Amino acid sequence: MEFKTQIDKLEGAQNWLVWKLQIELVLEHHEVLEVVTGELKKPVAVTPATSETQAVYNAAMKEFKKKDTTARLIIIKGLNNANLQLVNTCTSASEIWEKLLAIYEQSSGQRLDRLLGQFFNYSKNSGENIATHVAKIQSIFHELNDEMQCLEKVRLGMCDLVIKIDF
Repeated sequence: MEFKTQIDKLEGAQNWLVWKLQIELVLEHHEVLEVVTGELKKPVAVTPATSETQAVYNAAMKEFKKKDTTARLIIIKGLNNANLQLVNTCTSASEIWEKLLAIYEQSSGQRLDRLLGQFFNYSKNSGENIATHVAKIQSIFHELNDEMQCLEKVRLGMCDLVIKIDF
């Protein structure tokens, strides 16, 4: 059975979370996520190599290259031109992923400030239905709480979320 999916291009921070989730699922489906996360490392040749260890190494390297190439293709196909320029010097799927994580998931006070601003300044768009509105606020809320937990070891209470949901 052939697997086809349509994933929007990564445009920036505004669609990073949804894009990341979709790409991770596609990578998992193709059984290459472990190459991206670094769980599967590039094989290292054993020295001195016997013909047997060399054959094992060659097979492992061939499998790794195949998985890495598949993962790079999946990720690259999901990037817009601006993001493609950011990763064009990366030589492996894990290197591309690390660069994107560093750009869009940096743990810093700046990110916390940005998320706080997004949360407290967010308002419902006139054409937006309630379910979409609540989902967007919840997404920002959870991302904000995760960042606050990492940096400050504190979290916003659920009452802050409920108060923010204006109909």
